[in-house]
Amino acid sequence: MRDWSQAGCSAACPDRRLVGTLCWLTLPGLEALQAEVVWWDNAKVGCAFGRLMSPIVHDNIVLRFRSGAPVQGPSFRRRLPC
Repeated sequence: MRDWSQAGCSAACPDRRLVGTLCWLTLPGLEALQAEVVWWDNAKVGCAFGRLMSPIVHDNIVLRFRSGAPVQGPSFRRRLPC
């Protein structure tokens, strides 16, 4: 994870993602968040969440990363067309 806000995030993502692709971001201990790819560049992706994240959830995530506790990186799953 490179950057995190209530509206979206950026992260390492070696597989190319097309702008506009819907995906699900999962972090251990949290429900999956729907996001849309807004950019991809040289194995980095920027995503906007489908809805703003609660400030309480956001602050909890920030504290987990800052605490030095081991946290598995994000997982991005592409949404399959219906």
